[in-house]
Amino acid sequence: MDIKNELLRGAFRIRYKAYHDELSWVPENPERELYDEYDFIEPTSIFLALDGSKPVGTMRLIRYSEEYKLPIFKNFEKKLISMFNIYDRIREGRKFAEPSRFTVIKAYRPWRSYVLSVLTCMMYDCCVEEGVTDFVIVVFPGLLRLYKKGGFKIFGVKKDLLTGIEKSPVMHAEVNDGFDRLVKWLKFSLKKNQDFTNIFDQSNRIKHEVVNL
Repeated sequence: MDIKNELLRGAFRIRYKAYHDELSWVPENPERELYDEYDFIEPTSIFLALDGSKPVGTMRLIRYSEEYKLPIFKNFEKKLISMFNIYDRIREGRKFAEPSRFTVIKAYRPWRSYVLSVLTCMMYDCCVEEGVTDFVIVVFPGLLRLYKKGGFKIFGVKKDLLTGIEKSPVMHAEVNDGFDRLVKWLKFSLKKNQDFTNIFDQSNRIKHEVVNL
């Protein structure tokens, strides 16, 4: 068995379980997996939280590249140019990335389970390691207050093609301007309440970042 491939499919199954079985936001498919073309490109990292051998949460981070850009560019490239001079910033050395597909299975969603916190901290550490400076993200409206606490600011709204939600906020934040303070608090909470062991697979830079709970 290809362990890396099985971990990746575990992430896809979690997404399907949440977005199809629970929320009916995506059509049925026989694989019972949810993925798109951005899951298989070099600038993408996929993070997976395991409880023992059971996948319980996942998210992905797509870094900007000239070849693929970011999913958000499909709707907001002109606004990113006009508001952030994004291509000038990239030429000056700033690195943009788009977090997406935050998914935690229902039994692990209460705050005390810490799965979302662990995934957020892992993503942040990866960004620091690789020099990512800016996030752009489409946010589920119910989590807007949380993202604002993390330094994110709204610069548009769009219909989320995955969820069908019409007015999903589109937000921007600098990694080290607000978001870092949120992560510092999350890490403090994790250390105070539970020990976590990070297991990083460094051999494949599409990266399956795995944390065992």
